[in-house]
Amino acid sequence: LTLGQPILENADRIAARDLAVARALAQGSAHPLARAIAATDAGGASAEVTELREVPGYGVEGRWQDQPVRLGRADWVGATQGDVTATWLRIGQAAPVAFEFKDALR
Repeated sequence: LTLGQPILENADRIAARDLAVARALAQGSAHPLARAIAATDAGGASAEVTELREVPGYGVEGRWQDQPVRLGRADWVGATQGDVTATWLRIGQAAPVAFEFKDALR
């Protein structure tokens, strides 16, 4: 059992552009992992993502620089879920990027 306050663990290994897009998408969601991304100060300002839409049970999607972008479940963005708690970002046809989280035990 955890405290329910996930913290983005691998921000230092994610490109600033990906962090900016993920932060913009995360601001459109109330999910705890999205809230953790939105709260991170790594990577500078958020990108300008339009047409934000939350898809219950999957994640958030929108458009950035004329490309579809998604943040959410591994299978929804074309990734394979690993052994760690993660959400995934996909920009256009680029390979999905994992955002990994940790949470303190109670």
